[in-house]
Amino acid sequence: MGQQLLKYYSYVGQKAGVEGKIRLAQTTHITVSMATTAPDDAVNLKIFQEAVDHIVGQAPSVAENETRNDP
Repeated sequence: MGQQLLKYYSYVGQKAGVEGKIRLAQTTHITVSMATTAPDDAVNLKIFQEAVDHIVGQAPSVAENETRNDP
């Protein structure tokens, strides 16, 4: 649970720093700690993808994240 959501937090942290992560939490109403247990369902993923796109100007697709993190 929450693995993809945490990847969005990591991505925003790299692109927009702590301020971006704060904006992501405010926009999604899901904090980093809540994201660890929140489901990676279609609704949450869409909310996060749209929020990340708004914050940093582009959002990686979940599939891209999975591919980049595979060993």
